[in-house]
Amino acid sequence: MLPYDHEHWWKDTAQLNWNNLENIPKDAFHGDDPYGRAPNNPPENPTIDEMYEYFKNIVKFWIKEFGVDGFRCDVAYRVPTDFWEECIEEARRTAKEAHPENGSVDGDVVFIAEDYHVKCKELLEAGFTACFGDYSNKLSNTADLKGYLDYMYNVDEDVFPDGSQWFIFPECHDFHRNPTKIAERFRDDHRDADLNANKSRWTLTATLPGIPMIFNGFEKLEWEPASPFSYSKIDWEQDKDITQHIKRVNDIRHDEEALQRGTYTYLPVDVGVEQTSIFSFARQYEEETIIIAVNLDVNHGAAATIHTDSVGPIDEYSLWELQTGEEYQRSGNKLYVSLPPSEAQIFKVTD
Repeated sequence: MLPYDHEHWWKDTAQLNWNNLENIPKDAFHGDDPYGRAPNNPPENPTIDEMYEYFKNIVKFWIKEFGVDGFRCDVAYRVPTDFWEECIEEARRTAKEAHPENGSVDGDVVFIAEDYHVKCKELLEAGFTACFGDYSNKLSNTADLKGYLDYMYNVDEDVFPDGSQWFIFPECHDFHRNPTKIAERFRDDHRDADLNANKSRWTLTATLPGIPMIFNGFEKLEWEPASPFSYSKIDWEQDKDITQHIKRVNDIRHDEEALQRGTYTYLPVDVGVEQTSIFSFARQYEEETIIIAVNLDVNHGAAATIHTDSVGPIDEYSLWELQTGEEYQRSGNKLYVSLPPSEAQIFKVTD
């Protein structure tokens, strides 16, 4: 669906095609910005049924002809829910019928919806696997990140049903590449700023609750803006690469059930969140506890004392660092960490 008027961020297109903006509150996104009905008040669309079929057939074409098994749906909250119900149901039926001749992995298909809490419940009930919001723009500092995660993981169940998952990624085609967002001021005089920015943000993304995604070229530390039409600009031959780091952290996530299903608890440090670059949190599932501490500063080391009393234990216990295999003996509810720029520690708590 091409924008009718890009200046209004697709509102005209959605309204012109599907007359679907009446249920979007004006203050749902950015304060006083004029969200809501399209400003030109376009007429009803007499070809609505044909448009539904056209857009559903696009999805089914990619499934049948190329075995595509996932769709990230931009501005999903602007599209009628009944369209998504029809589209997703028919897409999944098509995927089963086309497998394995179409080369798909298992005959299933996932749908990811962009939504900032406006229609999460309706979209998930329509068949979406998960929703994604503004996580990629909240990774610059600990205060912004904590504030956003406090919101994201505590959205009311009436809006975001219990058991639902967020889809999270450190960069995407909509915004600047991660090194530019995080480390632009160090671009000319710190040769590892891009590497540090992406390493630390992937450690966060892979250990926080949700479904992590790597955008095209993230492992090659791209600085330039990305778009669906600029993949060829990625220098796949350059020496800088964090593939092994991504694999190591992903393997830890794969092996530790608490990183897949566990609760999230922010762990404060001995100074205010605005005064530290160390972001620390715990994931807990059944009897398992994992403590993660990440230094968000790409240029300086940092140290802090993490308060762990909200997750225990306070008697003697062991910490197994899952990246290095080293084991430490500790007691009490304070944990001191000292981390080089953008490094992290992932501790599994054992008796």
